[in-house]
Amino acid sequence: MFTEQVDAALRSGQVGLDTLPACLTAVEALKRDLEEVKPANATYHFDTQSGEGAAASQFKTVLTSLYETGYSLDGVRQELKAQMASGSPPGWMTHMLHRVGTLLGAIAAAAVVVAAAQLALPFAITVGAAGATLAVIAGMVAKTAAAARLSSYAVHWEQDAPRRACLAQLDDLRAMVIRAEVDLVLANIRDQLTPEAAEYHAQLLAPPVVDTSGNAVDPARLNFRPILKFVGDGDGSDDRGALAAFGSGYILFTDVGQAMLAQRLQAEADYVLQDHSNFSDFQKNEGLWDLADDLWGEMAFREGIDPLIFLGDLIHDRLASNMRWGGFIRGWLKRFGVTFLAGNHDDYRVRVDERGQKRPVPDFAGFAADWATREQWEAHERAVFDDIYYDEKSGVIANHQGFRIGPDGTVQTAKGFFRFTGNPKDLFEDVRNSRRVAMPEDAQALRPSEKLQLLMSITYGDAANLGLTMNPKILLTHAPAGACTADRWSDAKEVEIATWLETYNKPGYLTPEFWEGRLAMYHSGRDQLDFHTSFRPSFEDNKSVVEAFAAKGHRLIVFKGHDDERKIGGGVFSMNARAGGAGGNHDIRPTMLALYVPEAADPAAPPVGTAKANPWLTLASIAPAKLSKPAPVTNGNGAIDASGNPNPVSA
Repeated sequence: MFTEQVDAALRSGQVGLDTLPACLTAVEALKRDLEEVKPANATYHFDTQSGEGAAASQFKTVLTSLYETGYSLDGVRQELKAQMASGSPPGWMTHMLHRVGTLLGAIAAAAVVVAAAQLALPFAITVGAAGATLAVIAGMVAKTAAAARLSSYAVHWEQDAPRRACLAQLDDLRAMVIRAEVDLVLANIRDQLTPEAAEYHAQLLAPPVVDTSGNAVDPARLNFRPILKFVGDGDGSDDRGALAAFGSGYILFTDVGQAMLAQRLQAEADYVLQDHSNFSDFQKNEGLWDLADDLWGEMAFREGIDPLIFLGDLIHDRLASNMRWGGFIRGWLKRFGVTFLAGNHDDYRVRVDERGQKRPVPDFAGFAADWATREQWEAHERAVFDDIYYDEKSGVIANHQGFRIGPDGTVQTAKGFFRFTGNPKDLFEDVRNSRRVAMPEDAQALRPSEKLQLLMSITYGDAANLGLTMNPKILLTHAPAGACTADRWSDAKEVEIATWLETYNKPGYLTPEFWEGRLAMYHSGRDQLDFHTSFRPSFEDNKSVVEAFAAKGHRLIVFKGHDDERKIGGGVFSMNARAGGAGGNHDIRPTMLALYVPEAADPAAPPVGTAKANPWLTLASIAPAKLSKPAPVTNGNGAIDASGNPNPVSA
């Protein structure tokens, strides 16, 4: 029906969208390519031969058609966006979608379902979330998604409902095409890894899907809508970031690029699984440096299909290799809405000594390839990294180290203490804008709660340098019960804390000289760098924060990295890269989760804290030719520019 209506509209000249004919051609080509794939010689490894004299994998042709279809859909979406922004009606396309329903989605979905039945796609069906695409396509054919969406949208946006429904259908189709593309490429990459390396990267190849309680979710429930994805500690690995971003739709790789990425993924897994005690040899590997430079010419960027949040430790860490390549990737992904949360390793200062010279320490990427200056790295950090993430729809709040309840109605993060109001949105805004609880300039004006804050935010080494002979963590275990509470102190509690502090006003402990030195250190900021590493709120600390907000009527889900093994419970998702096991470096491996949150009544409500401007309004088109035959990079793309952003991809 769709094909006939489009043909009739084309002949009548009433299409209203100039990009639609090319889109239809691309969809028809995809259908033909899918129908030509036969089980006898189907292979996911695009460069392998299925037999003597046989053609290379037919999936390579399918992948090219998927790229072409996605590119054409992008053109339709951009044109429709422009029409909506200008206020002009989208013409025949809108009315057709209003009447008929799924249209493009149903046609393409039916073709993919037929192909899936023919091929019994082994990887896509059996590997967790990667199989979600084909598992739900059949349902899309039968459902009346357009009618349901139009009905729902009319309630909220009555005047613009038809155009929004049109975009919703295009979004569904684009997501379906990209997820099919992702399935094929992930299968191809996995096919080029050893079983051990595939297991090492398993959560990136097929992120486990869980609900807000941490229970496994049937991927068939996901449909094609966006799903929040979280990546645990990066350990400096840019390959993890590239693979996670590809799986969320933000990056495209040519078949050559897929092979290059697989080589780098294999190298990381081999090195870590051999349980090396340090990572200097990995960082010094010039072959991996060159491979990253070459890979840059085999990839492109676009708007993704899933919100993607990295929980930190992406730069100056153990598995760093070609740091320029990683800077390019983060800069482009940030432009398309990916969230990067700052970890303790993402501060350039961890790499240098007191004189500002780089330290030859592998734990801080001391031997990795790096062509940027300190000023460029610091600009990159400011441009790319955030201190906190919050999504009001799902109730998810995230940072690298986590949270804990502080004294006198505060919440502590690595960035300081913030007033607890009972509303997580307030905490998000305060942390994002550095609105910490104020601290006096004069040590004699310190209140008991402020003294506890100073003790809770200093390392043992810094405290010892100020004359404190007891570890502050141990000292605080002797504080009166209820010193740390989400509620404000009563007058009696403040007197009790003040009395306890006074008992330690003696040499080697909490003398006036100690408080003067501690306050001066706080205002200088000299204490923060080391504290960002030593601040490790426990799993129970984070659960207490969840419970405090729940008591005020707000469901909160905490995502964090940094410390603990991967653990889920009580509203806390601990995503540290140490996934358990035999110990040593075997535990340093990728972690990733996809969080299923049921649809809200308003499907277009943007998450709090994310850019409200639609990336499609500024999206640069990527020519299909670049995806299959990219032009060689001759200038190495330079270094990170003075603003901390990557230089553009060479054409």
